[in-house]
Amino acid sequence: MSWFYSSPGSDAYQIAERVRLTLWNAGMGDAWLDVVSAQSPYKMVGVYKNDHMEIEWAPGEWFRLRMRAADETIMERMSFVLGIRPVLRFVDFDAHTNWEWHIDDFSERWCELSGNPAYQEPERFT
Repeated sequence: MSWFYSSPGSDAYQIAERVRLTLWNAGMGDAWLDVVSAQSPYKMVGVYKNDHMEIEWAPGEWFRLRMRAADETIMERMSFVLGIRPVLRFVDFDAHTNWEWHIDDFSERWCELSGNPAYQEPERFT
């Protein structure tokens, strides 16, 4: 799980392999993600159980999971992988459900989401 808590490097192939293996070991064998950005914030895009899936993160700071379906199971599995629970959930302008995990204070992010009509159903878990 070191790819989230510290820099995973800049080699897209190695980042993709490390993240996919982590997800597969956590029971997400149907996940396939490819690297879109190999620098912070890192971004991977792909599919999970035939649904569009994106993850994006700044190592040691925050992590975002974005999917069309509001699949609580994958949120639970991602929480297991990260070792922490999500702090925010919202639906974006494309009707994708987003979950966010933050290590530090996320008050500014919450204000950005809750005060913007482009984001629907914002929910703060802590």
